[in-house]
Amino acid sequence: MTEEGPLEEELILRLSELLMTDPDEQAVASMMEEINSTPLDTGLYLRLGDLLRDNCKIEQAITEYKAAARLQPDDPEPPIRLGDLYTDVEAGGKAMAEYSRVMAMTSDPGALRRIVSGVCFSGGNNDYEKLWKKYHSGSFDWNFLHGFMNLEQDPGLAGVYFNKAIDIDKSSPLGHVGLGLFQVCKEKKEDAVKSFRTAIELDPQDPLAHLFLGLMMEDTSGLEQAIDHYRQAVSVRPYLFRAQFLVGEAERMMRNHDAALEAYEKALKLNPEHPEGHLSIGLLYHTMRNMNLAEHHLRLAIKHDRESAAPHYHLGNILHELGKDGEAEEEFGCAYYKESKNPKANYQRGRFLRETDNKGMGRFYLNQAFELCSPDKIPSRYVLALARAQEEDRLFIQDALQTFKKGVEANRNDSGLFFAFGSYLERQSDFNGAALKYRRAVELDGKNKQYVEALQRVLRR
Repeated sequence: MTEEGPLEEELILRLSELLMTDPDEQAVASMMEEINSTPLDTGLYLRLGDLLRDNCKIEQAITEYKAAARLQPDDPEPPIRLGDLYTDVEAGGKAMAEYSRVMAMTSDPGALRRIVSGVCFSGGNNDYEKLWKKYHSGSFDWNFLHGFMNLEQDPGLAGVYFNKAIDIDKSSPLGHVGLGLFQVCKEKKEDAVKSFRTAIELDPQDPLAHLFLGLMMEDTSGLEQAIDHYRQAVSVRPYLFRAQFLVGEAERMMRNHDAALEAYEKALKLNPEHPEGHLSIGLLYHTMRNMNLAEHHLRLAIKHDRESAAPHYHLGNILHELGKDGEAEEEFGCAYYKESKNPKANYQRGRFLRETDNKGMGRFYLNQAFELCSPDKIPSRYVLALARAQEEDRLFIQDALQTFKKGVEANRNDSGLFFAFGSYLERQSDFNGAALKYRRAVELDGKNKQYVEALQRVLRR
């Protein structure tokens, strides 16, 4: 042990003991100020950073890693850890700045391999080329990087590269995670589940494999199984923003509001500027009828994401409920001008205009929302809103028929939509057509008395 060894161990022990008490930020800041007044070496700064990171004290961890980088500017270790931490809290631009430093200072395969995953998952598209040029074309990393580069533009080619990477190193869970992502892109969900499970078999502590398998479970096995994998990812890497966030999303969908709130708050402590985190917690507060906090977080979502329409139209809904229609109209307008081809932006604006008695323009935007949807993916609420708007105006009443026809084609198992279509036809005195639609509604939900009574009524005519 070096001369400073006992002191170093004492500092680590004191900080560990403090963190075990779940201290407030001021207590941690005070201790770190005391610790940093002592001359430290690079290794201790890194150990302190790791300890703080593992206890989700992100800003303090970053401070220690940066101190290590200043002390040893040619050592790739501090920027690797900074890049990985920024990746985990989804600060992609900052992550890539650190990884670029690593690429500039070393060609060591061991150091570079440690940043392959981070470069890919932090969204550093422009840096893929810099990195793969440092690898031989027959290496695992070269093939994995090429697979990731082609995921969106040429998924088939991506699959070839991921399979080559696995052939080179069958023991790497990362290769199977990449193959799973390719299979997701090709909508081969069962194969993707197998790939992510294989990654977990190779490394039960791999947080990314648990994360992606959880997302697959949402579609195939339900939220409870999904949340189990999200929590496993959190247990391995508590500072992984996406894992904490997805716990919140799953709990919110299961209407476990307190648990969802706790998870969102933990996620936002990791990255207080994450717009998606503020959007989701804002929507949760809206559901919980805490309108002040809902408005607060949606405004923060807008502050940290100037491009997205979603925070604007959700804020517009809240302001409309609060009777602030002038401000609400501005938000719906902002949403539309930012993403005029976004069906949701058009739908939300159209719905608001109709509710504030601008029915003609409301119908226009509802029609825009409907037309912007893929023919096989038109939400039922869009169909119902547009059809009602059309039926209210005699000039458009026949258009409602075509709206319903396209709507039920896209939603063949939606009993409520078939019932609404039948009701429309009954009002138009097309009793045979109404009977057909009511019968389909009953086939889909025979326990609904309203559907059964409607069918019996038109059959008696």
